[in-house]
Amino acid sequence: GLFTTRGKFLETHAIRDEWNSIVGYMHVDEIRETIKPFFLRRLKEEVAKELPEKIFQNVYVNLSPAERKVYNAIKDRSHSITEESEAITAVLRARQFCDAPVLVDEYPEFGSKYEACMEMLEEVIGNGHKVLVFSMFEQMVDRLYVAFEKNGWKSLKVTGKTKKKDRPAIARQFNEDPTIDICVMDEAGA
Repeated sequence: GLFTTRGKFLETHAIRDEWNSIVGYMHVDEIRETIKPFFLRRLKEEVAKELPEKIFQNVYVNLSPAERKVYNAIKDRSHSITEESEAITAVLRARQFCDAPVLVDEYPEFGSKYEACMEMLEEVIGNGHKVLVFSMFEQMVDRLYVAFEKNGWKSLKVTGKTKKKDRPAIARQFNEDPTIDICVMDEAGA
């Protein structure tokens, strides 16, 4: 009852591509503020004191010349946009390309960032560590899951489509099963 009908909500907040598929949402801060009283947010320090501090390591990956050409075409197209919804879609498309060029129709490969990620995973998993991999895009999670399995890494996947009742068992399996190397998830699954 917080929002009107699903149709009205999507009409107001959904960003759609040229095929009318939902590719993102706008006015997210407004939505977040509306639902805020109904969510309990706890900090890691309050519930999982045994976890170590996060270690951030920025890794800069240059685009290949072919990737740069496609990215520039996406960027150049966005300069001619006049509608807000088109602009948001253009930004989302650029973000998808930066996540993995394969998510954009014009480019058939995972790209440079994927290659750098795989190299880092080889080292980390080779040293006996487990890895959580996050992506903003569910379709990227699906592709990574398949790629990790092909690479011989036993993986788990959690997306927004994963039933909430199944998530604790997946987390337990990741934590307790020594054969699991990676859990890949999107932000809706996290």
